[in-house]
Amino acid sequence: MQTLRAPIPMLAAMAYVLGPHLHFSDAGGHIVFLNVATGRYFSIPPSWNSSFRAALEDDKPSGQGDIAHQKLLDAGILRAGGQCRTSRQPQLFITPLKSWNAEAKVRTSALLALHVLWRQHRVAVALRRSRFQDLISELAEEGPNSRLLIEADVEHGIHRLRSAFAVADFAISTADKCLIRSIAFLQLLRSTGVDAVLVIGVTAAPFAAHAWVQRGDCVLNDSLDRVRTFSPILVV
Repeated sequence: MQTLRAPIPMLAAMAYVLGPHLHFSDAGGHIVFLNVATGRYFSIPPSWNSSFRAALEDDKPSGQGDIAHQKLLDAGILRAGGQCRTSRQPQLFITPLKSWNAEAKVRTSALLALHVLWRQHRVAVALRRSRFQDLISELAEEGPNSRLLIEADVEHGIHRLRSAFAVADFAISTADKCLIRSIAFLQLLRSTGVDAVLVIGVTAAPFAAHAWVQRGDCVLNDSLDRVRTFSPILVV
């Protein structure tokens, strides 16, 4: 799995920065972009890859005739300039090494399961209203509440929330809803005082996107084998 590179706007010394709201994943032969403002993924022709990578390393274009470099500028993927201001430090991706032990069974309440259903519905409505950027911004700015938890409480809280999602899954289909489930899972987890991050990953050939919640190097709501097939493109 490729390590997620910090968003380019944070690098003041570069001659070129990523266009607004863009994040990318470099999977070798394919570079995939995510526009957070629109919630859309796109890629560039492989022939543009070397020019894109060179710009990130602050290398000079190979002469005025570098057509690919100019097309990257014209498309708004790159823009000339120094530092692009941002209000926060980006999250860094930690390669997952394990997934949460799901064997420990913790009873959950019907009330929490209903709250899980309501939270997923709320996230789904927000995404349908094209508020992907708003949701991502909220996740980026917020953190866990100020409660101080010992590790035993953290483990119990994660087990309890996983159990509530398992119960809720009987009421709704989970197919193609990894983003909704993961955003809801993260919001509820942080509300209990447990810190974690949302990771969105992609594969390029064929294209696919997937989302999961991670705490350190541990995947909380998915299997390690599954998430390792994706290259991270956004961490919040």
